[in-house]
Amino acid sequence: MNFFEDQRLAKKKSDRLTFLFYMVSILVGVATSVFLAVAFTVGSREIAGNSIEEMLFRISSGEGLKVLLSISICVSVAILARSYWEVTRLKTNPQSICTAMGAKQLSRETHDPKEKQYLNIVEEMSIASSVPVPLIYILEDNAINAFACGFDINSAAICVTTGCMRRLSRDELQAVVAHEFSHILNGDMTINLKLIGMLSGLILIYQAGYQIIRGSRHSRRSKKNDAGLLGVGLMAIGGMGYLGGSLLKAAISRQREFLADASSVQFTRNPQGIAGALKKIYVNSEKGILSSPSAQQASHMFLVEGVKDFFSFSTHPPLFKRIKAIEPKFNPKSFQAEEAREILKEMYRLEKYTDEVESIKKKALSQEAVQERLKEILPLFLMYQKHHDYKGLVLEVLRREKEEFKNLKPAQLEILFEKLSGELKQLSELERKEILKELIAKVNEGGKVSFYEFLVVAYLKPALQPIKVGQKKISQAEFERLSQTMLSFFYYLDDNSKSKLRFTPTDKKELSYGKILASIELLRFAHPKKKEIFVKQLKELVLANSKVTAKEKVVFRLICQTLSIPGIILEN
Repeated sequence: MNFFEDQRLAKKKSDRLTFLFYMVSILVGVATSVFLAVAFTVGSREIAGNSIEEMLFRISSGEGLKVLLSISICVSVAILARSYWEVTRLKTNPQSICTAMGAKQLSRETHDPKEKQYLNIVEEMSIASSVPVPLIYILEDNAINAFACGFDINSAAICVTTGCMRRLSRDELQAVVAHEFSHILNGDMTINLKLIGMLSGLILIYQAGYQIIRGSRHSRRSKKNDAGLLGVGLMAIGGMGYLGGSLLKAAISRQREFLADASSVQFTRNPQGIAGALKKIYVNSEKGILSSPSAQQASHMFLVEGVKDFFSFSTHPPLFKRIKAIEPKFNPKSFQAEEAREILKEMYRLEKYTDEVESIKKKALSQEAVQERLKEILPLFLMYQKHHDYKGLVLEVLRREKEEFKNLKPAQLEILFEKLSGELKQLSELERKEILKELIAKVNEGGKVSFYEFLVVAYLKPALQPIKVGQKKISQAEFERLSQTMLSFFYYLDDNSKSKLRFTPTDKKELSYGKILASIELLRFAHPKKKEIFVKQLKELVLANSKVTAKEKVVFRLICQTLSIPGIILEN
């Protein structure tokens, strides 16, 4: 996957989406203003009973056009303001999409074998895709479906249905999770959040009409009829705007599913995984249709079609078309005649834990092999599942007194910090604030901050205090200042004094670890193109002396993770 190219395509699509949304908003505003002008003109006593020509003349007069323009602007601004508010809310708390649908966050202390398997798979895919462990949710539903949401890779959440966990094999569930990780990586989540916010704005006029109808029930009869007609008209216009937005949502979403399916194969190295999951969705009685009443707003985010009603449009390519893209020799007719029945039997055997007990044990053995590999990298793997005092665990990591911490290499520390970050994200906001306060106090206790202490804070702070996602924008001057700070930091991180420099390093005395951390966090809000330029400059500086140190690798990875740029590797 070419991360920057995917991000550029996502940004281009997002800009096109925004432009079309503006057009739809303006059209809805104009339609509403014309309807209101006609409605109030017809209802006016001054011209009641006059000809249509006279009414049209009055509406099209200079004064009438001013009123039309004013109403159009007010309605369009109201739609845009509602959308802006909803997008901002979702960016600040994208996990609200999961909770709105009734999903529950998965506890890492679960004893359910299927939930443990799901948890382990998410962590495996996190390592495979170089993405921080997201928040993990489960939606109680027999349908086989899944989705990912978030503003970027540092605020992501992933959710699967209980149907996914019970009816898919481990390889198939892994493929589904990998599919959702692709959406986290390639920028689809940001587009999806915008789509939800935009649709909430377009439905505003419909809701206004509905409220007028409700209010008219308590009015006198003549006024009730007038208000009722006014409400019906506004609902019709708002409904058309919402349908236009829904068509836009469907058109934007379809093609990204093919890329996510291909990425699933890339991450798992197993084409049969995602193909098998799609086949099971086809034969499953619920297909992918979810029972949650809130599924409609997030329909474009699901693995497959999640809703089916009169007002919904297809947001995903047909299942057979997606399967054929993975398996070119796939034959829908022979599948329906033969393979479908066997898949159905296997699916229900898995769900009921009957004939597949031995098979599950074998899969568990392969899972244990993966855990053994992780344990080699991370000695505390099992401790995380049993440890309840996370404050004590964080301080234990910080003090590094135990032998198992002292011998860890920088690359191993990355895995340790990522694993611990995933644990800390599960805690309440109050608990996380207390741990961060204690961590900062302990770091500042000695007066001088060490490189290791900087790493601990830099890696764990995003989990303890998520960076607030506002509508921040980095100016060119600020971007250059922050880039200069980070380039200078890397210059001093390794003795590159003999390398050819294209900049004058900042005085080392001005580069505190606090300033470095603040610079990394602010660079997160730079334009994707600027991020690409910055990362290339940084990589060029590190490779200038043809030697990459362990410190440079671990901090480079930290920066890429904070900037939501995964998978960039430094090599000699």
